[in-house]
Amino acid sequence: MPPDTQSPPPVGIQLAIALVGLALFLAMSPSLRSLLMNQKNLIRLNVWRLVGAVFLVLMLTGQMPALWALPSGIGDVIVGWAAFPVADRVDRPGGRKLGIIFNLFGLADLVVAIGLGITTSPGPAQLFHTTPTSAFVTQFPLALVPTFLVPLAFVLHFVSLWQLFGLTWVREVGVRKAEASR
Repeated sequence: MPPDTQSPPPVGIQLAIALVGLALFLAMSPSLRSLLMNQKNLIRLNVWRLVGAVFLVLMLTGQMPALWALPSGIGDVIVGWAAFPVADRVDRPGGRKLGIIFNLFGLADLVVAIGLGITTSPGPAQLFHTTPTSAFVTQFPLALVPTFLVPLAFVLHFVSLWQLFGLTWVREVGVRKAEASR
């Protein structure tokens, strides 16, 4: 069945729902915020982005457009490859700045991938009529990337940046404990 070219891309809708859901879960869960306090682990979790190499393979086999697969796949591989070295340096001099650059690059890569994915996929937002389109990423198991892994990556980058900019969740917990003991 050909895709509906009049409605919004279903992966885009699912991505937005997953991102809002993850953000709400993070906001409502003190235990999750506590778990995500280790900056090194937050950055290391981005190693999964090495999976972006799959998009390059799919491009080489004619199943994904180069316009989308090259920047998306290469960006993901760079983020995944850099995750452990950046995490290892984050506590050293200049490491905070390196962590911020890493996270901003990771976010930019996600924005580019989403934008190109939507604009190379059949639908009202399609700007680039490539052959093939990026519609293959809407099929299982690849659909897990834009519907779950991309929102998770956004949250990891935002939480990491939040902490790298000196913001913390601990004050909130400490203030509540202090108020409860009064």
